[in-house]
Amino acid sequence: MKLHHVVAIAAHLALLPHVVVAQSKSENAKPNRSWSLKSGPGAPHNIFPLGDVSRGDESHFLRMPKMSAEYVIGEGDGLSINVIGGGTLNDALATVRVGNGGTIQIPFLGEMRVAGLTAEQLEQEITRRLTERDLLKNPDVLVYISDYKAKPFFVIGEVDNPGEYMMSQELTLMEAILMAGGIDPTADSMAYLYRRRFPAENEGRITVPADPEHPDASLEMIKIDIAPLKVGGVPETDILIRKGDTLLIPRAKDLRVFVVGDVRTPGGINIPWPPERTFYVSQAIAQAGGPNRTAKISEGLLVRYRE
Repeated sequence: MKLHHVVAIAAHLALLPHVVVAQSKSENAKPNRSWSLKSGPGAPHNIFPLGDVSRGDESHFLRMPKMSAEYVIGEGDGLSINVIGGGTLNDALATVRVGNGGTIQIPFLGEMRVAGLTAEQLEQEITRRLTERDLLKNPDVLVYISDYKAKPFFVIGEVDNPGEYMMSQELTLMEAILMAGGIDPTADSMAYLYRRRFPAENEGRITVPADPEHPDASLEMIKIDIAPLKVGGVPETDILIRKGDTLLIPRAKDLRVFVVGDVRTPGGINIPWPPERTFYVSQAIAQAGGPNRTAKISEGLLVRYRE
């Protein structure tokens, strides 16, 4: 509820409600999940080159639960395919981009549909085809997702780094906000998640409605209370992000008080950010330049409007 206050000089100056909300503290926030060891945001840079580890060691790391081993390949993804002992075949497979039809071209094997497969499933399929065509005996194939482009989502508004992000694994709303650098002090206490009711291929970024609470009929809107983030907590609704989602974290509305009467500069004053901070009547009077010599300080009033 937005309140409009009118303050006049008073001998008994009342205090505005004492409300203090601390900023989000990363040490108290829900731990973020580990990112893919293949690539992507947060990937460690101390992974040994392929030649320095055995296939078993590589598979152990790349197939860990909750990592990109469960990622489903999609259109636009970049793949790095390595066939042990493949010779010149590997030169053509160094970087392969999944086309709009969800397919790639592999020398000697032709066109392969890869959209909908995990990296491990694609390894098995390439191995099977190489074996069936007697191109290689007991081939050992490694598939890496080198560039995630198939599952974009957007975080806009009052975060440190708004923009487009790519999912390389299952992702929650809290983790999406962390990827965008966390919320700013100017953020409102409510966020809005928009997603299309009838997703279609190749649709661009969702246009955020002018009124956040009244989106187009083609969009589903989920309203989320992110106030816990301001005190180092986690939103009660920490839902999973989907491909194409747009998360809007709007700026909190300015809260104003009005100082009128016998002060040097009467008028409206914005409560400094964040709006939930403690703000005293004496501070409002000071920002209005203080009382004039002719002010009847003992007869001041604090007027507070109800909704």
